[in-house]
Amino acid sequence: PARQEANLGKLIERIYRMQPKSVYLQAYADPKGTGVAESLYFPNRHLPMRGDLFSRAAWQLSTRSNVQVYAWMPVLAFRPRADKHRGLEAVSAYGGAPARENGSRVYRLSPFDPEARLFIEQIYEDLGKYASFSGILFSDDAVLDDYEDAGRHALSTYAQWGLPADIGKIRATPDLMKRWTRQK
Repeated sequence: PARQEANLGKLIERIYRMQPKSVYLQAYADPKGTGVAESLYFPNRHLPMRGDLFSRAAWQLSTRSNVQVYAWMPVLAFRPRADKHRGLEAVSAYGGAPARENGSRVYRLSPFDPEARLFIEQIYEDLGKYASFSGILFSDDAVLDDYEDAGRHALSTYAQWGLPADIGKIRATPDLMKRWTRQK
């Protein structure tokens, strides 16, 4: 706590001297550097709170350094606790998807899963409830490549769009691929 307090003071002083108009303050913890929120820096209903730091830092930066503070948050890249949120569906790749250069895809919750959307919505609701800030900077995790999402909720949605519930069939037909891409 003492080191955290000293670091916050140094940050506020540095920002005050630099005089930027805006600061993008990460409101989530990503200790592994994967871009996935495993815990948050504000009270919330779903993920562990690493420390109640965001609201205090945002307030101090805003009032003492005269900057607009934006909460930097992921859109889909939240890793829920397995013991509490076992049923949430993650984005999954089609079985024939080529390997990625780095060998893995970023873990993201499926935007087609209504429970996952509610989970994310409530995290943002809690952020707005417990902190004062000027806006949100969304991370670049809200993308689906042309092999994603192959989960059950996604396939059901594709069928509602009048597409086959099979990514292989969609990818095999240029017109279907174009429609699928536009809808996503």
